[in-house]
Amino acid sequence: MNTIAIKLFTLTAVLQMSLCPQDKERLRFSRDIAVTLSTSKYDPSSLGYIQRGNTGFLHYFNTADTTIDLLNLASGATEKIPLSKMDSLHPATMNFFYCYLNPDSIFCLFKKSKTICLIDESGEVKCAWRVKQELPGGISNYALAAYWTMPMKYHSGKLYLMAIRTDIVINNLPDIRKYFETPQSLTLDISGEEAGIVSLTGDWPGLYRSDRVYQDVHAQRCVNKNGEMLFAFAVDDQVYLYSGKQTQTANAKSSSFVMPPAFPLDSAYNFNYIDKYLIESCRYRSIIYDPYRDLYYRIAEKGIPYESPDGMTVRQQDDKPFSILVLDKDLNLLREQPFDPAEYLVHYIIPIPEGLLVSKRIRKKHEKNELLFSLFDLSE
Repeated sequence: MNTIAIKLFTLTAVLQMSLCPQDKERLRFSRDIAVTLSTSKYDPSSLGYIQRGNTGFLHYFNTADTTIDLLNLASGATEKIPLSKMDSLHPATMNFFYCYLNPDSIFCLFKKSKTICLIDESGEVKCAWRVKQELPGGISNYALAAYWTMPMKYHSGKLYLMAIRTDIVINNLPDIRKYFETPQSLTLDISGEEAGIVSLTGDWPGLYRSDRVYQDVHAQRCVNKNGEMLFAFAVDDQVYLYSGKQTQTANAKSSSFVMPPAFPLDSAYNFNYIDKYLIESCRYRSIIYDPYRDLYYRIAEKGIPYESPDGMTVRQQDDKPFSILVLDKDLNLLREQPFDPAEYLVHYIIPIPEGLLVSKRIRKKHEKNELLFSLFDLSE
C-alpha cells in the first residue's frame, strides 16, 4: 500500500470514528404533521401533548371559549373541558395554568392566586387547595404560577410549581439582589387535605447574584420520571439536577454560545433596546424532559445582528438560529443539532412516543390556528 493510500485510509478511519457516534444520536427527519386547532384564540404557552391509551392529543387553553381543548391527532376531532364550574373559586383568564395528568385529574392554577383546583374532564371540581404557608425565609408576599420554562408538573403526591415574589420590582439593585436570592421552583405536598410546602429549590447561579442582569427572570426546570428536577438558566452553560438533598452539576454548553454582556439597568423601560439586546444575545431558551426515552433537550438560540443586511429592517426573534442539545439521563451531552430558522421555529419542541415534534414555518398563507410540525426520529 503506497503512502497516499495509507493516509487516505487513516483519514477515513478517523472520520468514521468521529462521525458515527454523532450520527447514532442524530435527530432524523421522519415526516411533517399538519394540525388545525379549534380556534386561533389560544394561549401558545399552554400547547402540550398527552397520551390516552394508544391515542395522542395536543392540548391547549382556548381563551375564546374558556375551555381546555384536546385535539385528537389521529381523527382531528376536538374535545372540550369546560372551566366555568371553577368560577366560584376563580374565573379562568389568560395566564391560567394547568397540568393534565389523566381524564380524572387535571390540576388548575389561576394567575396571581394561591388556589389550586383538581377537576375531571367534565369540569367538575373534585378538590381545591389553598396554600397558606410562608415561603422559606418568612416570605409571605408571593403568588403561585407556572411558565413555559417551568411548567406545572405532578409526581407521586407532589405538585411542582413556581413561586413568584410580589414585593419586588426588578429595576433597582436592592430589589434585584432580593429577587435572585430567592429560588423559584416550589414543590407542594398535596397528598392530604391541605397543601404543604416541601421545598423551594433551584438556586440562581452566582453570575445572577453579582449585581448584573441579563433580561432573564424565569429559571428553567423540568421534572423527570423519578421526580427529580433539572434546572437550567438563560446565560449559564451548566445544568443542575436536584435529587433529594444532592445536586449534580454538568456542563451542557452549546458550541455557538457566547456570553452576552450584562443588560444596562437604565434601559429597563427602553423596549426597542430590549428587543435588540435579546436578538443579539445568545440564550438558552428552555430545558425539556422526554419521558418516552429518558432524555433531556436543551434549546439554545444563537445571537444575530439586530439590523437586517439591507439596513432597512430589523430582525425578529424567529430569525435566530437555534439548536437542540440532547442529554442522556446521566447528563452526558450526546448531540447538538442545529436548525435553520428559515425552515423551523423554536416555538414548540414536544416529545411524543414516535419521536420529537419541532414546529415549522408554513410557506403558504394560513390561519393562526394552523400549525405545522416536523417529526424527528431518535431510535437507533
